[in-house]
Amino acid sequence: TPGTLQRRTGTGYAYWYRVYYPVPGKQAETLVGRENDQNAENAMRAQMAAAESVARQVGMLRKLGYFVADKITARALVELHNLGAFDAGLILSGSLACLAWLNEFGARVRPPTGEGAALHPELFATQPFLDGPLAGTLPLTPDLVVTAQSGLHVAITLPGIAPIPCDVIVAGDDGGTPLSTSPLAWSAITIPDHDYLTTNATRGVLLAGGQCIPVRLPDPAHLVWHQLYASTQHSAARAENERRLALSLAAALLAHDPWP
Repeated sequence: TPGTLQRRTGTGYAYWYRVYYPVPGKQAETLVGRENDQNAENAMRAQMAAAESVARQVGMLRKLGYFVADKITARALVELHNLGAFDAGLILSGSLACLAWLNEFGARVRPPTGEGAALHPELFATQPFLDGPLAGTLPLTPDLVVTAQSGLHVAITLPGIAPIPCDVIVAGDDGGTPLSTSPLAWSAITIPDHDYLTTNATRGVLLAGGQCIPVRLPDPAHLVWHQLYASTQHSAARAENERRLALSLAAALLAHDPWP
């Protein structure tokens, strides 16, 4: 949450603290500076005002029909953003990436519903990312309970919330093979002919909770083909939602930039 500023005394001096909730149900405090440090106080007030403004605008966009993911998804992706994972080469793909692009094109679609509608994060790990220092420090763990319940192989584990089912996909000679890469503590799923998914990957945003989260997205045309391929690898209910989002993105892309 943006939080509030509180003035504390008791040591002979007065200090400003920012009091906020970094995760649901857990209050935290950050020292801003001495009471007479006007620059530090103004900087923090500006930061809090910007966060409040973003939350209001995300709420307004939701009312206009834009897709906004839930707070749990926001918690996971904000953590990855803060770690620098997307800058290091991690790509958000799958249904959430489709919905992020549909927002970008101003296309209103009905989010998936019913069985198979859960929008778990799907992350594509490029080889440069796997070779980098961040790969071994992400909050990802293999989780047998998650695997049994959702068919996914990885959980994003963060303090204060239940493990978040997630798929991490990497390059491979065939599709759907679990791959553990030392020294990583988590496993990924291989996908064949992956190069098209990384070509022209670009910066984008995902609206989630009260956040506008910077992410890296595949080229939208390439993402359409990836989603259609992914729909052949999953259960019927999940596959139907993936096909519908892929075709919706294809229609929005053609309307935005028609082929000659």
